[in-house]
Amino acid sequence: MAIIRDKKFVGKVKARKAGNSIALTAPKKAGVSVGDVYNLTVDNDKLIYEKANTNPWTNGELDDVDFDEELRIVGTPDERYGKDIGREKVDW
Repeated sequence: MAIIRDKKFVGKVKARKAGNSIALTAPKKAGVSVGDVYNLTVDNDKLIYEKANTNPWTNGELDDVDFDEELRIVGTPDERYGKDIGREKVDW
Protein backbone atom coordinates (compact mmCIF):
# COMPACT_ATOMS: atom_id res chain seq x y z
CA MET A 1 0.00 0.00 0.00
CA ALA A 2 1.59 3.26 -1.08
CA ILE A 3 1.47 6.28 1.17
CA ILE A 4 0.84 9.55 -0.62
CA ARG A 5 2.04 12.64 1.20
CA ASP A 6 0.91 16.14 0.47
CA LYS A 7 3.85 18.48 0.03
CA LYS A 8 3.47 21.99 1.33
CA PHE A 9 6.11 24.71 1.11
CA VAL A 10 6.43 26.40 4.50
CA GLY A 11 9.45 28.63 3.93
CA LYS A 12 13.20 28.75 3.53
CA VAL A 13 15.60 28.04 6.36
CA LYS A 14 19.29 28.77 6.67
CA ALA A 15 21.73 26.34 8.27
CA ARG A 16 23.46 27.87 11.29
CA LYS A 17 26.07 26.77 13.77
CA ALA A 18 24.77 25.62 17.17
CA GLY A 19 27.60 24.41 19.38
CA ASN A 20 29.34 21.58 17.55
CA SER A 21 26.35 20.98 15.27
CA ILE A 22 24.61 22.57 12.34
CA ALA A 23 20.96 23.52 13.03
CA LEU A 24 18.00 24.01 10.73
CA THR A 25 15.11 25.92 12.28
CA ALA A 26 11.49 25.03 11.57
CA PRO A 27 8.99 27.81 10.89
CA LYS A 28 6.02 27.87 13.30
CA LYS A 29 3.61 27.10 10.49
CA ALA A 30 5.41 23.76 9.96
CA GLY A 31 3.53 22.48 13.02
CA VAL A 32 6.56 21.28 14.96
CA SER A 33 6.24 21.36 18.75
CA VAL A 34 9.03 21.65 21.29
CA GLY A 35 10.13 18.15 22.28
CA ASP A 36 8.93 16.43 19.09
CA VAL A 37 11.37 13.79 17.82
CA TYR A 38 12.12 13.37 14.13
CA ASN A 39 14.07 10.82 12.11
CA LEU A 40 16.41 12.30 9.52
CA THR A 41 17.32 10.51 6.31
CA VAL A 42 19.45 11.75 3.45
CA ASP A 43 18.41 10.94 -0.11
CA ASN A 44 20.98 12.31 -2.56
CA ASP A 45 20.71 16.06 -1.95
CA LYS A 46 17.46 15.91 0.05
CA LEU A 47 17.09 15.94 3.81
CA ILE A 48 13.92 14.15 4.84
CA TYR A 49 12.55 14.69 8.34
CA GLU A 50 9.78 12.36 9.48
CA LYS A 51 8.14 12.46 12.87
CA ALA A 52 9.43 9.56 14.95
CA ASN A 53 7.05 7.29 16.79
CA THR A 54 8.93 6.65 20.04
CA ASN A 55 6.39 4.32 21.67
CA PRO A 56 7.73 0.76 21.21
CA TRP A 57 4.20 -0.66 21.58
CA THR A 58 2.98 1.29 18.55
CA ASN A 59 6.09 2.03 16.46
CA GLY A 60 6.70 -1.55 15.33
CA GLU A 61 9.76 -2.11 17.51
CA LEU A 62 8.03 -5.00 19.35
CA ASP A 63 6.15 -6.43 16.36
CA ASP A 64 8.44 -9.45 16.07
CA VAL A 65 8.26 -10.40 19.76
CA ASP A 66 6.11 -13.45 20.45
CA PHE A 67 4.82 -12.58 23.92
CA ASP A 68 2.88 -15.82 24.24
CA GLU A 69 6.09 -17.78 23.63
CA GLU A 70 8.00 -15.59 26.11
CA LEU A 71 5.31 -16.22 28.72
CA ARG A 72 5.47 -19.96 28.02
CA ILE A 73 9.26 -19.94 28.57
CA VAL A 74 9.33 -17.68 31.61
CA GLY A 75 5.96 -18.47 33.14
CA THR A 76 3.82 -16.28 35.34
CA PRO A 77 4.81 -15.29 38.90
CA ASP A 78 2.11 -17.63 40.25
CA GLU A 79 3.59 -20.51 38.26
CA ARG A 80 7.15 -19.72 39.28
CA TYR A 81 6.77 -18.80 42.94
CA GLY A 82 3.37 -20.03 44.05
CA LYS A 83 0.14 -18.19 44.61
CA ASP A 84 1.17 -16.61 47.94
CA ILE A 85 3.92 -14.36 46.55
CA GLY A 86 2.97 -10.71 46.80
CA ARG A 87 -0.03 -11.38 49.02
CA GLU A 88 -0.25 -10.35 52.65
CA LYS A 89 -0.56 -13.05 55.25
CA VAL A 90 -2.73 -11.40 57.86
CA ASP A 91 -4.54 -13.18 60.65
CA TRP A 92 -7.84 -11.38 61.10
